[in-house]
Amino acid sequence: MVGYETFPTFELKEFTIIQDITTKAIKATLLELFNISQENQVVKMRNHRGCLIPISNNLPANAPKKAYVLEVCRLYNAVTPRPRTVSLPTYQQLLRRRLHNIDERLLKLEQTVPRLPTMRKEALLKDIKDLSMKMEFLNQKIQVVDDFQWKGMFERNPLW
Repeated sequence: MVGYETFPTFELKEFTIIQDITTKAIKATLLELFNISQENQVVKMRNHRGCLIPISNNLPANAPKKAYVLEVCRLYNAVTPRPRTVSLPTYQQLLRRRLHNIDERLLKLEQTVPRLPTMRKEALLKDIKDLSMKMEFLNQKIQVVDDFQWKGMFERNPLW
């Protein structure tokens, strides 16, 4: 692979982690133990299955057959970082963009002004049509209700 430097070392070294030590101190001690410079280094630890495990003071003890693997690589070892390309617009660009938006809105308004009377008539006709349909429905319901007559409270006399 391009950009990778491998350092195959198969040394087995024993390191005891004290309970009150911090993660940074553990990493610094590991780098010092293996004589690795601490500048721009990324330290990773893997278990016997190859899974990344967090370096902390709660790591369980392991055996030589199931030893942890310590990986040390430089920052951006696999990828060459590019310089940041965030471009902030200047005041002139912001004003130009705002004027362009206002110009577009005015153009849209000028195109709709001649059609306003017809649009208003169409909206009124639609509202009137909706209201007339509702009134027809209401009239039908009133006619159905008008056909019923009051026969009193009881159809037969109560026996009390």
